Order: sequence, then C-alpha cells, then structure tokens
Amino acid sequence: MAIVFKWPWLGIVVTVSYTFSFLVRKLSSYYRNRNLPAYLVGKKELALVIVCTLLCAFILFTIGILFLRTLFNLISNETTIESWERERIHSQFYTEKFWAKVRANYHRVHGKPLPELTSWKTNYRELRRDSQIPPNFSYDDLVFPYDSGSTFRNLCMALGPVHLWLWPWGKPRENGIDFEKVSEDEDQLNLPWPPDGSNYDNDPLDETTVSSWINDFGETLDDFGVDLATEPYEAPKDI
Repeated sequence: MAIVFKWPWLGIVVTVSYTFSFLVRKLSSYYRNRNLPAYLVGKKELALVIVCTLLCAFILFTIGILFLRTLFNLISNETTIESWERERIHSQFYTEKFWAKVRANYHRVHGKPLPELTSWKTNYRELRRDSQIPPNFSYDDLVFPYDSGSTFRNLCMALGPVHLWLWPWGKPRENGIDFEKVSEDEDQLNLPWPPDGSNYDNDPLDETTVSSWINDFGETLDDFGVDLATEPYEAPKDI
C-alpha cells in the first residue's frame, strides 16, 4: 500500500490538479478578454480548452475520491479489501451463518471452543436457545486487530518512518505478509481479519429462507403475524 500511495496516487492527484488549475486560468483569461475582437481567439482552441477542462474536472473528482479513500485506509491501517470485509461483517454480524464460521475458525486457529464474549453495552436481544450468536457481544465490541488507535503510528506502520514517507524507496518495516496485532488486550476474538476466515463459502444448504429469518432482537416473521406456510420465497445465496 505504501508504494501505491506514495507515487501513482499522489503523482496523479498533483498532476491532474495542476492541469486543471492551468485550464481554469486559461478560461479566466478568455473571459477577461471577452470584449476583444473574436478573431484573436481561435474557436477550435476555445472549444478544446472547454472540453479538456470538463474532462479534467471529472478525472480530478473521481481520482480525488479514490485518493481520500486510500488516505482514510492508511489512517485506519487497513487495506481496501479489509474495509470491504468490515462492511460485509457489519451487515452479517447478527446472523447464525457468520457466527458458525467464526466459531469454526476460532477452533481451527486456537484448537479450543470460542470463549464467552462480553460487551461494554447493555444487550436487549433475545436469541434462540441453540443460537450460535453470542448473547452479550455487539458489533461495537469487535476490534480491528491492526488499528493502533493512533493516526501517526498507523501511518508509520503503512509508510515506514516519517523521514522516508516521500522517499521513493522508503518502505514499512513489515514484510507485507505478517502484521503486528496492536490491540491484543482488547481483542476478545484474537483472530486474523476477517474473523470468520473467509467469505467464499459455497455451501448449497447455506441460504436464508423466510422460516429461518431473524432480526437483531431475535424476532422471527412468525412474531409479526406472517403465515410461513403460504410464503415459500427463498432469498438468494450470499456470494
């Protein structure tokens, strides 16, 4: 991530910004000289400058969004894929499928069952007796294991020492494969990211139906008066 951020992204943003500012100044000069004879400004040149300005503005906008996203990921010390995994986990956190995979992954990594998890907030959810979901653990208790909590330290872990941030050959101390877990005391799961191990599970029996649907409070469609016998709809499988 450090190499990608240092040169291509930063170079493109600076270059496109300079080109856009040049084109804007060019258009401003046309506007200031609008009372001069028309033959002093070529129509093809004016049209080309306008088209290039609009195109450059679009490129700067899209690249700027990607640049800010990359910068945010550096501050959080996570990759783009890890941020996508965070969004996926947030949407699947209170599902039986997710916690079944977390428990299986914990047993595979540590060789023992998942211990009882605790939460810093009061839980009002009601779960089935055989539910895989921990009753006293919320998404807010989930710790991203590679975020040190310090913006400066996260940047140093991603880009290397501060005096090498703008150096083309500067790099972080890590090897790009193994990363230091900086929140081991607060991380109750103590698992690599993502905690469920993988999102590429093609279990043909792993699908959500109206009879198995459950919300964050442990309520099923039957609690809302839905006649499950007349509702055969099956939701598409997760990909």
